[in-house]
Amino acid sequence: MGAGKAFAIIGGLLVIVATFILSLYTYGVEYASGINIIMNFAELFAGEIINIVFGVLLIIFMISGILILIGVKSRALAIIGALMPLVLSIFIILGPLGILDLYSYFDPLLGDQLVAGIIPYDMPIWPGSGLIQVSLGTYILLVGGLIGLISGFMSRD
Repeated sequence: MGAGKAFAIIGGLLVIVATFILSLYTYGVEYASGINIIMNFAELFAGEIINIVFGVLLIIFMISGILILIGVKSRALAIIGALMPLVLSIFIILGPLGILDLYSYFDPLLGDQLVAGIIPYDMPIWPGSGLIQVSLGTYILLVGGLIGLISGFMSRD
């Protein structure tokens, strides 16, 4: 197995774990996770056009780990699948710094924990600002996206 395939598998698994098992950030007592996108699916397409656009982007974010795993065979899918986790994690990290504040569009990510203290697992890394605390899942999402992006430029042999 070539290094590109191995990187695609590792990157895809990291993105899937960060999306569905770990918390990306907390907003007060609510946790941001990919599971909440499924639970709040009706909210994705309610409201203004910008909310619908962000809803479509969040759905692409949910399947990005699978796209990176498919990138074992197709380098283009690894690159496409890696872009959304990279962009989302950078938006989440830059939010508490006051550079980008797009948290109002990420409301479908927010919800309660499915299993208290376990899913989504929350480990705050950054103190954040106000009610927002960036969690471990954001950084694992960033690393998984970077590894997936790197795998897209490596050979598959």
